[in-house]
Amino acid sequence: MQPIRDPQIKERLQAVLDLYETAEEMMRMKIRRRNPSLSDEEVEQQLIRWLEKRPDFAVGSEPESDSQQLWR
Repeated sequence: MQPIRDPQIKERLQAVLDLYETAEEMMRMKIRRRNPSLSDEEVEQQLIRWLEKRPDFAVGSEPESDSQQLWR
């Protein structure tokens, strides 16, 4: 695998990684807000379970929103 040399590609990749980390942290906060008595380890376990159950979706398509899933 060749190293990425194009600075624009590096910046875009870093932006994606930063967004992912932000989304993970937001989910941690949501879990903790809904379950304030959970330990840090329990929050991480719930985060992992949430990540594992997320449905895959085809490139170019969007996953259903929570409100769309409620109507099924």
